Amino acid sequence: EQGRAVCETLKDHLHSIIKTAMDFAIILKHLTLEQGRAVYETLKNHLHSIIKTAMDFAIILETIPSEQRTVVYKAYQNHLPSLIQTAWDFSIILWKLSPEQCRVFCEAYHEHLPSFIKTARDFLSILLKLSPERCRAVCEACKDHLPQLIQKNIDIEILNTRCHPDNVSLLKHYYLLASLDAYITRVEGHSENDFSYSFWHQKTSRDLNQEVDYKIAKKIKETMITQSPYEGDIDTLLSPKNLKDMRDEIVTNLKTSRPFFNENYVERGMNSDALTKTFRLVRTPEFRQLSLGNGRR
Repeated sequence: EQGRAVCETLKDHLHSIIKTAMDFAIILKHLTLEQGRAVYETLKNHLHSIIKTAMDFAIILETIPSEQRTVVYKAYQNHLPSLIQTAWDFSIILWKLSPEQCRVFCEAYHEHLPSFIKTARDFLSILLKLSPERCRAVCEACKDHLPQLIQKNIDIEILNTRCHPDNVSLLKHYYLLASLDAYITRVEGHSENDFSYSFWHQKTSRDLNQEVDYKIAKKIKETMITQSPYEGDIDTLLSPKNLKDMRDEIVTNLKTSRPFFNENYVERGMNSDALTKTFRLVRTPEFRQLSLGNGRR
């Protein structure tokens, strides 16, 4: 009651006393929970004047009573685009949101993410302190951009060595699925059953190997989407032995069902540079080796 009485007495002056998010935080730090609620109620219509940056918003969310965070987030969610200019801005807000708010926030920012998440290090700054639940929401929102963010061994190692292992597993799941989708879409963008577009002189055996690569990519994707996220061991899934077993099964089925394939197929192993690169990046270092084959596109 004393807290409410003080706030009631000073309510017309609080907005002139509290001019920054840090002022707000310092005052609330020395108040009881009930007094803090009273101050928030008094100042809630003036918060827009002290929230100038993403850090200000994060400080406010961290300082106010927990039951008020959802209210403030909903009130300011339409203003957040003007506050978020970098991956760091994005991350410090994510850290203060509930898993469900994080999911909604990421979905709302899906189209804006490429404007400030441009490198693996940008992505690391976001994932670094996230729980697996929040990490999953970010990876889901970013999944279409992951193949562009992760291009080299060093990109995956930056994340591999700094992030929680559960978050790295989630990242690899979404990266592998996105890369498979990109490859499958690229192949399907050409004429039906035309697997010759990327090979020298349209050699028939290479065309048929490309078809096998395509079917392997689809089979791996189907295996992964039965679990969301994939909980199996990616090293085992993409091991040379497992890839060879999948390839042998696909080739046997095609030879049995298509006489032309049976007469013209010559085993060349993996011909896709894109798949070879993707498989290498998502394996752990001790299993990082090229898939069997020539490694063409």
